[in-house]
Amino acid sequence: MRIENCSPAIIRGLITQLQDAIYVLTDHKVIYANEKMLALLETTEAELEGELLLSFVDDESRDIVEERYRRRVRGEFVPNEYNIVMRTTSGKRKYVRNHVAAFTDEDGTQVVIGSMKDITDVEVVKRDLAASQQQQEEMRFIDANYDKLTGLGNRVNLLNQIKLEMRSRDEIALLNVGFTGIREINDNVGYNVGDHLIKSMARRLRTVIDESEIVARVTGVQFGILVNLHVYERVNELIEEISRLFKRSFVTQHGKYYLNVYIGISIYPSDATDEFEVLSHAHSALTHAKSEGPLNWAFFDEALNVRAGTRLQMQADLRDAIKNEEFELFYQPKLSTVDQKFVGAEALIRWNKPGVGYIAPDLFIKHAELSDLILPIGNWVMREACQQAKNLRELGYDDFAIGINISAKQFAAGDLCETLKTTLSLLKVPARYIDLEVTETVYLDMKEGVSDQINELRALGVSLSIDDFGTGYSSLSYLQSLTFDALKIDQTFVSKLPGQPSDLNLVKAILNMSKALSLKVVAEGVETEEQLRILKEEGCDICQGYYFSRPLPASDFLTWLKEHDN
Repeated sequence: MRIENCSPAIIRGLITQLQDAIYVLTDHKVIYANEKMLALLETTEAELEGELLLSFVDDESRDIVEERYRRRVRGEFVPNEYNIVMRTTSGKRKYVRNHVAAFTDEDGTQVVIGSMKDITDVEVVKRDLAASQQQQEEMRFIDANYDKLTGLGNRVNLLNQIKLEMRSRDEIALLNVGFTGIREINDNVGYNVGDHLIKSMARRLRTVIDESEIVARVTGVQFGILVNLHVYERVNELIEEISRLFKRSFVTQHGKYYLNVYIGISIYPSDATDEFEVLSHAHSALTHAKSEGPLNWAFFDEALNVRAGTRLQMQADLRDAIKNEEFELFYQPKLSTVDQKFVGAEALIRWNKPGVGYIAPDLFIKHAELSDLILPIGNWVMREACQQAKNLRELGYDDFAIGINISAKQFAAGDLCETLKTTLSLLKVPARYIDLEVTETVYLDMKEGVSDQINELRALGVSLSIDDFGTGYSSLSYLQSLTFDALKIDQTFVSKLPGQPSDLNLVKAILNMSKALSLKVVAEGVETEEQLRILKEEGCDICQGYYFSRPLPASDFLTWLKEHDN
């Protein structure tokens, strides 16, 4: 007999017989809890139903729970099982092993089913284990290999894990993560606060590792993270994630504390021949990082230092650029293919770096997108483009839209629509003057998270265009499931015209498909009169490219408009 054939009463009865506390959430609120869950929290079904389970999470564990939720929203891997502290209705703290599974119900509702196992009486378990010789050996192993304060593996454990990975992997990396500031806290507030912070460090580090990775407490306020897959890419990711994670303060009953984090990295086999060298070289790199000043990380290998340093230096320069207002928006006109009437412009960011000059977005946007810097930059672009739309209205232009490119991280932040709505309201600009350009890969990578926001943006009144169509892993299904206004043919297709018959046939196919879906078509990269003629004959609606104008600074763009009108 299959479980799906059982009646709800039988399923509920099975859940009742389970040994663990079981709960079911929708929209983070409890819709079901078995008797063991009610007993764990010392509450009743009537009191718990409809409540946020997060409200029962102790302050000690709130960071790890919220961080795992944010990572899940961003589409990152999150381990299904972890330890947290809950607080009962009477105020008691319960240490539990929490296991969660999330899925989408048949009606589209996000559902979380979880179980909690009470592990508060760990010391009782230890005494029971000591009852037999075999169990005593297990306890000795635990004491020898695990840190009592954090529950992480210790230095011995980490060395053994490194040795094992060296036997089975061609390449591994060790990040030695260290902190400064604890000594002063111990001296001024007490070791109990310092121990609390060390446990908090361990909890935060657990949230950034993947399933195949290991985090251990090496000594004092130093931790090791062992990476065994996609080593170079993953090390760069961890540098950013750890640096971002520890910018946040630690809040205790004695106050708020900030700690400085430093990271030393060694790579096997390029930096070391055995597990001891891997660890010692990572420590040497950590010591080097602490002496370097503004950067908080260092590779043992200097060649890697140069490559990773370029990326981190670029991000440091971008932070300065945001602070010093070094960005500018250029505008490339969009014209009607039929009569070459001005119908809008695409806003394109440029970085006017002192002593260097203008830097094209291809050279810095990818670095901004690898960090959270794309968010303040994206919001700045939005404000400037909306201001330009306001300027054009005041000059008497009415039938136009300014195109703004939107990144995946702006969608992932979840407040794109509200930010745009606020900006438009402050500047008193109707939403119809803004066209958001979204690449197809943004939608296909994020899917449902983008779909909901696109519907909100449509309700706001902005127009939406699919940018760079055909350059990603296209899926025609999303063109039917979402309401877009226009499709932009990427310049890689337009630049080949007239070209071979297959080049023209491909453009024709995109145009015919767009017409069938009632989408306007914008051709990017039009550079010759012949390309314009072909696109006009085939029914393309709008064109942009160097044939009409290169991207122009705001003042030159307005001058171009006046000359074009004349």
